[in-house]
Amino acid sequence: MLQTILKFEYKQLLRNRGSIVALIIFCLIGLFCIMQGKAVYHFQQTTIDSALAKKERNFAFVQNIFDTLTYKTLERNSIEEPFVLEWRLQDVVAKESSPLSILSIGQSDIYTPLLSGHFNNEIFKNNFTEFKNPEQLLAGNLDTAYFVLFLFPLLLLALSYNSQSAEKEAGISPLLTVQATSVTLFQLYKLLFRWLVALVPVLLTATVSFFILNSLPGFSLLAFIQWWGIAFLYAIFWFVVVLLVQKFHFNSLVNAITLAGIWVMLLIAIPGFLNTWFNYQYPATNKTEIAEYRDYDYKAWDQPSAFHKNYLFTVYPSMQKDSLKLDSNNIRSFGYAMQVMEKEKALHEGITNKASAQARAEENSFWLNPIGGVMRSFATLSNASLKQQHQFEKAVLQYREQKLAYIFKNVLLQPHFTKEHLKGMPEVQASKQAHSKLKFLLPIVLLTILLLIISLRKEQKSYVLFTI
Repeated sequence: MLQTILKFEYKQLLRNRGSIVALIIFCLIGLFCIMQGKAVYHFQQTTIDSALAKKERNFAFVQNIFDTLTYKTLERNSIEEPFVLEWRLQDVVAKESSPLSILSIGQSDIYTPLLSGHFNNEIFKNNFTEFKNPEQLLAGNLDTAYFVLFLFPLLLLALSYNSQSAEKEAGISPLLTVQATSVTLFQLYKLLFRWLVALVPVLLTATVSFFILNSLPGFSLLAFIQWWGIAFLYAIFWFVVVLLVQKFHFNSLVNAITLAGIWVMLLIAIPGFLNTWFNYQYPATNKTEIAEYRDYDYKAWDQPSAFHKNYLFTVYPSMQKDSLKLDSNNIRSFGYAMQVMEKEKALHEGITNKASAQARAEENSFWLNPIGGVMRSFATLSNASLKQQHQFEKAVLQYREQKLAYIFKNVLLQPHFTKEHLKGMPEVQASKQAHSKLKFLLPIVLLTILLLIISLRKEQKSYVLFTI
């Protein structure tokens, strides 16, 4: 029976030119999404590679200067001064990119992948990033995640809305009732075939994406399988939704309206309402603070030297034993730089705390907005979530503080800052934390199971009606 139904549906599909054209268009859209993600990824990588190459050239230049130093006197060379050294190095830190960001661009293209590692520079003020055009932010990106989440359900609904009602409206349902051992099973096989047809563009996109991603550095086959596994779970969810609606035996028009309404509710209405509510509950951080980041009117430098000494020795008590032989100007500079760093960290902490509170509220809302959990899972796997961006920023802030302390300590406690000190400069320690995708997916998994149970119960009732 199954083979007969599938052959019949296949022949019907070949006769329907509109469905063939739709499949071709959706396949092209899927391939375009991959190419769009690839273009964004390679643009970011080119920018990162260029910045890191410049960083290496600066380091080599400074190293060559140290090679010429003789240290014949106690007088320091200008390159040994902390602020001069930092200005010469022009340090920059790059965020680790995931090839999966090709599939889920999200907003990662507006998150800066490069931050200044220069402890005397504003962290968001460098020559490698710029604010995006507002129109681009409104338009967003047509990435693979968008294709799976928004466009695949539309194709499935267009192909399958009348899989149950077509025979009834054509007047051949009595003939099927007589010939079929189970009309409900017959309709289930039809829906299964059309679901598989709707999956063709998705499967094509997945196959092409594998050949594009597997040659990139940092590619993880496990993460790739997880990403497309979530997409397949999402496809099953929509199969169950269509199955449930069709068990009520509405006509084709009512089916189409009902399914379209569900699509609008799940993908536009509920997320839109919740987003409006979250924007009201968690207003956005002042953009001036993000852009400038440091307080230009900070008056700590005007404090007396004793104030800077007390502050510095409170942070680093071990330095107090050498306080008499320490250079007072460097103590003032060190104390001031540490205070500015603390202010910078406090401001960043305030920004991230607001974002974390909103993220926790959004995660709790996934029981009302299960599609949001799928989106969050895609972004997390692709290392493109806001939480991961904030972790990167915190790692850079910590690195800047470590480098500040390292340079000043060696300048204060050593006769000279040497080439060996330069080679021993601290490196960025990326803070990689495990992010559970299961808690994001649990609402849609449970909803799928619940709808499936309801569909099966309805199926049993329908079978009784057909067999009486």
